[in-house]
Amino acid sequence: PGLVGALENAEELNNRVVVVALEGLNNFLTAGDLRDPSNNEFVQVLKDCGGERLLREDLMHHVNDDVREKARELVQRFFDYQA
Repeated sequence: PGLVGALENAEELNNRVVVVALEGLNNFLTAGDLRDPSNNEFVQVLKDCGGERLLREDLMHHVNDDVREKARELVQRFFDYQA
């Protein structure tokens, strides 16, 4: 979907735009936790569209420190992964 597709080209985007998009994604996933902490449907949607892979494989290895850190925070918080 839209956000994941846009972030697949993160190396071509302004780093601040990517950080803001990741902050928005954090807000979205946080809202899912508030709705149902034991079954965050938004996390599942992100997994289904390749967003978890994008965070782990691409954005956690981005050239920009801020982007890497935001991606790491999301993966650790919502995907039970320690980086």
